[in-house]
Order: sequence, then C-alpha cells, then structure tokens
Amino acid sequence: MMLAHMLGFCEIAEAKPASEFWIFLCFHWSHVEWRGMALHDLIQPGFSFLVGTALTLRRFAIAAVVCLACGYALDATGVCPNVKRIWTPAWVLVSGGWCFVVLGILHAICDRAGYRL
Repeated sequence: MMLAHMLGFCEIAEAKPASEFWIFLCFHWSHVEWRGMALHDLIQPGFSFLVGTALTLRRFAIAAVVCLACGYALDATGVCPNVKRIWTPAWVLVSGGWCFVVLGILHAICDRAGYRL
C-alpha cells in the first residue's frame, strides 16, 4: 500500500477518470472509506488464517527462539537498542518472541491438552 501511494495510483486515477484500470488500483491499494470489501480488508484475516493453520508447537518454539535471540543480540551488540517507547527493531523482535512463547503455551494447553474454558 505504501508503494501504491508512492506511485500515485489515485492521482493517476483522478487524471484518467475513464480508465477503469487505475480506478480499480486506486480502490484496492489505498485506504478508502468502507463501501464494501477491498483487497486490503483481507490482509489481516488472511494472515490470521495462515498463522492458525501453519504454526505448530514446534514452529512457535522456533519462532520464539529466533526472535528473542535476534532481538537480544541486536541490543547486546549495540546495533540497535531495545526501546519500547520508539519501537526499535530490537524491541519488535523481543516482544514478538515473547508473544510466540505465550502463544505456544496457550496452544499446548488449549489445543494439545484439550483444555476448554
């Protein structure tokens, strides 16, 4: 969506109002008022579906270890500090790693052990 904004799809669509192609690109690759489903409305549900079907307990553990190791390594080497306030890359990796830890634990409790609330 940022690339579409940079390329100016909507500006081209305004300059060429008879072109359905540019109007289509402008609608599907920009933030528009809710008038029905556009392509960008499917990004989060699609990602959630992929994560829910693709990640197993082993993959949660691997993702957690990789994210935590990379985030803490960036901070320890001085490449990028782990600062939440400005959302540095190290912070994103560390917080994402801990999220994978929690998701892995919940996956083990709810899905593997069959515990239901």
